[in-house]
Amino acid sequence: MADNLPQSDLNDHKDVALQTEDAQDNHAGAVTSVMQSATVFPIIWTPRFIIIFCLLLAGGLSGANMLTTGWLNQYYPAGWVLIAYSVVNLGGWIAVNKCACSPWVRLGSIFGCLWAILMGLMFALSIFPVKPYAILLINTTAAASSALLACFICLSIARTPLQRWDRCFFVLAPIIGGTLVAVFFLYAPAKIHSFLLLKEYIVTAELWICTAIWWLRVSCWRRQPGPAFLLGIAPVIQIMFMQPANSYNETTVFFAQIMLLSLLLATLRILQCELRH
Repeated sequence: MADNLPQSDLNDHKDVALQTEDAQDNHAGAVTSVMQSATVFPIIWTPRFIIIFCLLLAGGLSGANMLTTGWLNQYYPAGWVLIAYSVVNLGGWIAVNKCACSPWVRLGSIFGCLWAILMGLMFALSIFPVKPYAILLINTTAAASSALLACFICLSIARTPLQRWDRCFFVLAPIIGGTLVAVFFLYAPAKIHSFLLLKEYIVTAELWICTAIWWLRVSCWRRQPGPAFLLGIAPVIQIMFMQPANSYNETTVFFAQIMLLSLLLATLRILQCELRH
């Protein structure tokens, strides 16, 4: 029968067969290219830590705004909000202490727990004033700033090589800080000279040194950039927006929450680093 077919029909059958083979080859090539593309361009998954960090940051900023508005509407005292933040920070430092691999981080977390307790006590004094109120407040603030300074020293040393500038910094910082405290105290008006004023200057100097520990050392920015920014900005916020500590207004309440939130985010970053090691 094939021999009896016209030559044109045979050619048509050959063309159809060739087209079918070409279509199959093209389909196989497309499947192969898709598989190669899947191999070359894998699916990118967002790390869980980044998601948690961003959600906590966004939720914390929004929550600070709403809680400040609630305080302005006199729904609750500002001290209760700040105590709640301090309790959460205390939980974060306890978690760091439990998971710490470095002895410096473990020691720093202990001072961090002490700082959170003292800050909670300082905020509680605004709700339950106890006489002598001013003396208790300044002593608690001074103890909290000292604990924060010790915490920052320990955390900045952990997994950060002490270079020449770092050693010089730890020698010069207390000398410069002590000198400035003495100068400001001696040049203050004689009628306001008091032991409380001296402690206020000491607290301010300690907070500035806390920031300098992270921001003036290149090794901290290279090895711990996240904690360096978050921990370094918290004392600046406290100096600029939380002085005096016993006065509350809209700016003070909001930025006090931001200060505590930045420390909580830094604690989360340190905890993630310890879990990786």
